Amino acid sequence: MDWLKCNICFSIYNDSILRPRSLSCGHTFCERCLNSTIKSETLTCPQCRKIHEMNSALDLPINFTLEGLLKSLTHSLQNENEGARSNEGKSDADEKIENLGRLKSSLEQERRLDRLQTSAGICYEHPGKECLFRCSSHKCWVCEWCIDNEKGEHPHEKCRIMAFDEEIEDRRVEQKRSLDDGEISCEVTLSVIDDKLSDLCDARGRHIHLVYTLQLLVAQHRKEEKNLQNQIASLEKNIVKGKDVKQRLLEVESTVSSAATLDESNAARDMVDNKNTEARNW
Repeated sequence: MDWLKCNICFSIYNDSILRPRSLSCGHTFCERCLNSTIKSETLTCPQCRKIHEMNSALDLPINFTLEGLLKSLTHSLQNENEGARSNEGKSDADEKIENLGRLKSSLEQERRLDRLQTSAGICYEHPGKECLFRCSSHKCWVCEWCIDNEKGEHPHEKCRIMAFDEEIEDRRVEQKRSLDDGEISCEVTLSVIDDKLSDLCDARGRHIHLVYTLQLLVAQHRKEEKNLQNQIASLEKNIVKGKDVKQRLLEVESTVSSAATLDESNAARDMVDNKNTEARNW
């Protein structure tokens, strides 16, 4: 049963240095651990990290509910041990029945304690009184004795007190308002995202069209480049052929210049006619 132990040192509570003391935040620890946690007159709750101002753990109220349950369980265990010693002669069946009864009683006590721990209404300063009110100034739950003290010694008598139902309704309204604000914020954000998405889709369409246009231009450029390469190759061949024709014309010119007879002159004339034809064909 972990609720019988301090959550800091994991020791079972007792009525001396390990006495259970309750913080205003609702968490309970042993007196020894709380004293060792106090620094510069402040104590930070080891569980919820809320800061409390105090000089000693003795300033904190005792968790009488937990202490009473602990004493009750201790007394019950002592009675069980005495009964076990006095009933050694009982049969196994009787002993099993008694064990089942004790186990049932222990489970019922644990369930009652769980209900006390999880409820918002058990006052640590006035055991047995339910906290049906909320102190807005100290931000804690209080019982009717806390706000209607005949001696006038309680600090909550001048605070703003709200009934339990009113506090729960205020929280519900506040949470509903927070959810509504969050929903509106989500709708605005979704609208902005939709606009951005539409712009991105339009930009993507323009980009695809531009890519298609560029692909067409690249294909056309490659075709024109191939035509230019073919034309350059053809011109280079013609240049080589023209140089060859020029060289032959020079050779014919030398032959014509050296012709001395009629036969040589006729032969030179035929050569000139042939070379002129080649030059014109080129």
